[in-house]
Amino acid sequence: MISAEKSLPRQRERGWTAEINTLIHRIRYYRLLLRRNRGFPTHDLIMRKVRELAGVTWDGQDEFKIKRRLRLTWKSLDEHQRTVTAKREKFIQELANKTNCSDQEKAIQLIKSREASKRQFRSIRITQGWSSLLLPTTDK
Repeated sequence: MISAEKSLPRQRERGWTAEINTLIHRIRYYRLLLRRNRGFPTHDLIMRKVRELAGVTWDGQDEFKIKRRLRLTWKSLDEHQRTVTAKREKFIQELANKTNCSDQEKAIQLIKSREASKRQFRSIRITQGWSSLLLPTTDK
């Protein structure tokens, strides 16, 4: 199982995938564009950087079109978040199939339990503000 766990995708501190990251940057870009269109000052360098991160080439001036794109981006983010657990289950199943373990159910449970404990310790570390968390050992 250790070799299977090594091939798990690396989770960032927030656990976001690249697709979610892009959608979040698009939402930020369209919000900034909407604010700029309404007369709030926004620096060009910030707009260019956020547009780059969002992967958007469109720079519209029509408020209706900006709102429409913002709404569509929110919908795609909601859709992605609804299907993320199914995608994760499918990935874990494929990962368990690649292992040489005879009991696939046990392998899946082991992967899920280890991910859950990593998630718990990560949340403890983040909420407590610790840069590293020392885990208790059973060695004497």
